Amino acid sequence: MWNIRPGWLGHFDEGGLRQPIYSLDVSPDGARLATGGLDGKVRVWSVPACLNSSDENEAETGLLSTMPAHTGGVLSVRFSPNGRWLASGSDDKMLIIWERDERSVAPKMSYGETDVVKEVWKVYRRLVGHENDIVDLGWSYDSSLLVSVGLDSNVIVWSGSTYEKIKTLSHASSVKGVTFDPAGKYFATESDDRTIKVWRISDYVCEATISTPFVSSPISTYFRRPSWSPDGSHIGGANAMNGRVSAAAIINRGTWTSEISLIGHEGAVEVVKFNPVLFQRADTEDVLTVIACAGQDRVLSIWNTTRSRPITTVADVAEQSTSDLAWTPDGLSLFICSFDGSITLLRFEEAEFGKAQGSDVNESVLSKYGAGRQGDILPESVEQLALEDRSRHAEEESKQERLADLMGTSAHEAALAMRTLPLEKPVEAVVVAEDSAINHTEGTAMATTTVTAPSAPTSPVRPYVQKVTMVNGKKRIQPQLISSGPAQSPSISRHNAPPQTSMIHQHQLEISQPSLALPRGGLPTLIAGNKRSAESQDDMPSAKRIADGSVGDPRDAPEFMRPAAVNPAATTAAVRLGIPKIQSLVSHINTIGIQYVFEARNPAKETSQDPVRVSFVRKGRVAWIDYIQSPVVLLIGTDHYVAAACEDGGLLIWTLSGRRFLSELVLEAAPAFLEGCETFLMTISAIGMLRVWDLRERKALFAPVSLAPILDAASSVYDKLTRGASITQAGITDQGIPIITLSNGDGCIYDKDLFSFVKLSESWWAVSSNYWDGTTVPRSAGGSTWNGASDTHAANGTARTAVSGGILGALERKTNDELMRQGRGRLLGRIVKQALTREGFEGLETAASIAHLENRLAAALLLRSQDEYREALMLYARRIAAEDGYLARVEELCRELMGPPVELEAAAAASWEPHVLGLEKRTLLRECLIQMGKFRGCQRVTTQFSEQLDRLASLSAM
Repeated sequence: MWNIRPGWLGHFDEGGLRQPIYSLDVSPDGARLATGGLDGKVRVWSVPACLNSSDENEAETGLLSTMPAHTGGVLSVRFSPNGRWLASGSDDKMLIIWERDERSVAPKMSYGETDVVKEVWKVYRRLVGHENDIVDLGWSYDSSLLVSVGLDSNVIVWSGSTYEKIKTLSHASSVKGVTFDPAGKYFATESDDRTIKVWRISDYVCEATISTPFVSSPISTYFRRPSWSPDGSHIGGANAMNGRVSAAAIINRGTWTSEISLIGHEGAVEVVKFNPVLFQRADTEDVLTVIACAGQDRVLSIWNTTRSRPITTVADVAEQSTSDLAWTPDGLSLFICSFDGSITLLRFEEAEFGKAQGSDVNESVLSKYGAGRQGDILPESVEQLALEDRSRHAEEESKQERLADLMGTSAHEAALAMRTLPLEKPVEAVVVAEDSAINHTEGTAMATTTVTAPSAPTSPVRPYVQKVTMVNGKKRIQPQLISSGPAQSPSISRHNAPPQTSMIHQHQLEISQPSLALPRGGLPTLIAGNKRSAESQDDMPSAKRIADGSVGDPRDAPEFMRPAAVNPAATTAAVRLGIPKIQSLVSHINTIGIQYVFEARNPAKETSQDPVRVSFVRKGRVAWIDYIQSPVVLLIGTDHYVAAACEDGGLLIWTLSGRRFLSELVLEAAPAFLEGCETFLMTISAIGMLRVWDLRERKALFAPVSLAPILDAASSVYDKLTRGASITQAGITDQGIPIITLSNGDGCIYDKDLFSFVKLSESWWAVSSNYWDGTTVPRSAGGSTWNGASDTHAANGTARTAVSGGILGALERKTNDELMRQGRGRLLGRIVKQALTREGFEGLETAASIAHLENRLAAALLLRSQDEYREALMLYARRIAAEDGYLARVEELCRELMGPPVELEAAAAASWEPHVLGLEKRTLLRECLIQMGKFRGCQRVTTQFSEQLDRLASLSAM
């Protein structure tokens, strides 16, 4: 054994004093040594230079690179097994993934620099997730997973390819060590709660908790670094106790018990490390493993599995406690680092351990824990089989419950299913494509009216059913699936559906089929990009019908009498939407503010000349009645007005006292949507024209605009006949901003100042951004609805549940709903993950996340959402400060919030607005600087603006 301690190997301060070194690791090829220390720097060294350190000139060639990205001491460095990545964790709570840039040329030394740079290592990812120091890191054998542990008691599992957070686990106290099973089935973490937990990689469930060897262990150690043997049979646990003697515990795989303790150390053992190589001695046929132990007594002991005593011990290996150990891949060299800043290299002869075995022997030994690490994963215990059996049983029960819901086997289940449907019948959109037949789609739309009326029985459309023979020989009727059934609606998970107010009856609108009276081949559209081929009208699917829902009183069941008449304008329009059918009774129930019922009774027969009776009921009494000529399709009301949309395209508006507020407005076609909030009224006609009026001002907010651009956006990229996007929800805010969501997940508004639709939410952010909230349930009760209410808003008789997080949060949750309903999220996620592995797309996730936050900022401004703007601004400031290459955006953000310089403030005050959405910009800047101040990469910018704010505050105080 040779003991080598190069004098130039270490971290030094400006005075040349050694800084404590907390961690080190050797690359899989054995060429590089990475170290991390108190100075906040990660250094990469040449291992051959360390082995040949007798040459005095090696001081110039041993150091390969210095990476000063952390703002605190580096507590752990680990190379990935594939050799591509280097991970470093620090007490600045940041986990950084480094990648060596082989194409870049090492920069020349600047004046005053002492570190020679021969290799360029760049920050590939900064991972934020821990709330305290990151103490240890561990990679899986195939580099597919990275686990970080820290003083916040958390164990975070990251993807080794996309570096997304997969799972967060926890201990009862600080976690100070992690190690991976070389067989690829488990990883183990050691904590100050005096336990080692073994976690299954397959489902991240705790397989075992080992506490016996650590019951009386001290918690004064900074590290508890365990190690897994290369044959997968044992775990070496640090900081164990055998009676009152410090020891390292050897834990058996499978039983997870400790029968062997390595004793002899006078102080706590902080780190154990198995040699990565299996050896075989001449006097035995069994392979053996080698383990090194070190800790607070400054003694290194090395053991193997054939002897009850250490094969060697090295006293005074350092002047202070040992912090980490690292073997070279050949198993013959061991690096030791210490809190005194020293790095010692022990070089062994092969005869001291035995003959090194090749990787094939290692794979053969590991194969007993499964069909090889590259093969299928086999169950390792009876408990696992029992767990799988229970899982299959639960899955079958879930399928049976869904089947019962579809068949309507019980009234209770039918009621549950009805309450879980947050949206109503789809509004069908038809987009005319160049050289194509008419295309119409179905989505899920929020109905704008409820229907309660005496009804004559209608003849329902009978779905196709078939008999199937079961295993027991009995026959039963198999219901048609949602995807092919003509009378089914999308099934929504009852756990994800927002709650509905049970006091309000929920009814479904039946939607007429869009007009198809067009020449053969269709009409060309003004939307560029359509390449659809001509198809016959006979191939077009018929419009689906949704069966009317049950209501409390059988006499009030809705009567769908006939489709609404088709306006001639719809036969030549580029966009056609389905409109509600004419029903005997149309009602709107207002439960927010002034409570009332507004209803219209249409003539029972199409040939009847009787007028439509419109009534306003308040406190159980009819307040006023009016009569109109055309049948009513939709109703809406607020605390300021009530409105009725008619079959002939007429729109009538009354005050709550019954006075006609305006003469009848004439639309180009019957309305498909009618929405109102405060004094604003919105309509979407059957040909896709959007209008918004401010009734208080008696004027339209903007000229009528077509929905064709957003309805065609999802279908114009395909070269075959496809269904266009459908409107799944439409509403208006208390600011008069119309909001529309589509079946492709897009959420849009129309901005009257930009004269354009603006896309606020889309499925791309859901799969590419780190800041997308994948939950579909509001974060808390209460909040704001689209209509500015903070409670349930029973518009059109349908209870609308208030959503938290503001309008933008509601739009993103709606996008989540559509992704889950259509199953597009998994496909898009797979595309993004594949892109991340290709050259040139390494920064995709970072760029997309920052772009998503910028989109949120712009959207919050358009929606005038103060809370959402502030939240997005803080996240944005923190992220651009943490990433390399975004210094210009940091400065731009600070300058925009700071405004003109103090000395020019008087002259420039007239052109600068000091507030945004009612928030003072300079107050926001001060908060942003707090978020960005911890990142030293942008300190020159942040300190500059902090000084300006301080100077301004001192001037104001004078």
